[in-house]
Amino acid sequence: MLQSSETNSAEALVCFRPAAVGDLAEYKENYPTAYAAPVARYLDEAAKCPVSHGIATNGTSTLFPFLLAPVARYDFGWILSLGPKSPPDSSVLHGFASVDPNIAGGEAKAIEFVYFIYGARNPAGSLPLRTFGPWRVRVDRGGEFDTQFQRALTAQHVPIIVGSAFFDITRESDTALSATAKDRVLSRLEDRIAEGLTNEGFERVPDEELTDADGNSFDDRLRQLIQQNFRPYGQPGRPREFGELIVMKKTRQLNCLSNQGLVMAVIFSMKPIQNVASDYGSTGLILEGLGSCGPSSSTAKRYLGNLTTDAERWVTDEVKKHQ
Repeated sequence: MLQSSETNSAEALVCFRPAAVGDLAEYKENYPTAYAAPVARYLDEAAKCPVSHGIATNGTSTLFPFLLAPVARYDFGWILSLGPKSPPDSSVLHGFASVDPNIAGGEAKAIEFVYFIYGARNPAGSLPLRTFGPWRVRVDRGGEFDTQFQRALTAQHVPIIVGSAFFDITRESDTALSATAKDRVLSRLEDRIAEGLTNEGFERVPDEELTDADGNSFDDRLRQLIQQNFRPYGQPGRPREFGELIVMKKTRQLNCLSNQGLVMAVIFSMKPIQNVASDYGSTGLILEGLGSCGPSSSTAKRYLGNLTTDAERWVTDEVKKHQ
């Protein structure tokens, strides 16, 4: 069957056909032993497609076509970016979904679908792009992440104010660096943010302060949280992996109400996408103001904003060194 539509000035095409429910269950159950290697080869070959942007990876539920969403639930799939633009504005998603039993007469049914979208508006396209020779730094400072995170904290009556800055790094060059060399660049960017925060009076939080009574570390809990909530099903060896996590804090000379607050900082990185020569990963900084540096302090809000501005300068200055 076939459906087409136009959304956000983009042309979209959805094709689907019946699939065996048992096949979906069998794929999920036996993915590590039977399907991980074939899927990796499938994605590698797809990325070599002449009309692609060279990026093929596992899809997520947020990519599921809205035309199918009222009657089906996304299970798994794979997406290939298309076209010469950077970032790409077109893609094709091949996947499988479970059909709502109420629609299917109470029976368990599934579909296989192909979703093609051309000329989509990419939210990243509106973000500032800094160019330094072959390097490109996409800057997302105080954007949608802050809004959604702050909204969730407020709804739970948690007195914390949030500020963030994220930096996606790419390099347009005929010469591709090794994975090890890419990791060194990313590690240096993290270190540069940490150096800047240290000069601002932040101190690195010792590992023992980040470990609970059961021996579980903050590092492990954060990685597990993101893997459970943001990592699509069945991606061993192919998802974007974490680099180092650096946790810092500042408790003195904050200029917040009564100067009794606390500002926490988490510096992290996501490693480059495998087999994508131009991708160098991303690094980011999440700041949290607590106590007298919480939401009631306008000074704290300005302070976090200034720190994210500084983080952008620290990152771009470091990138310039690698031209």
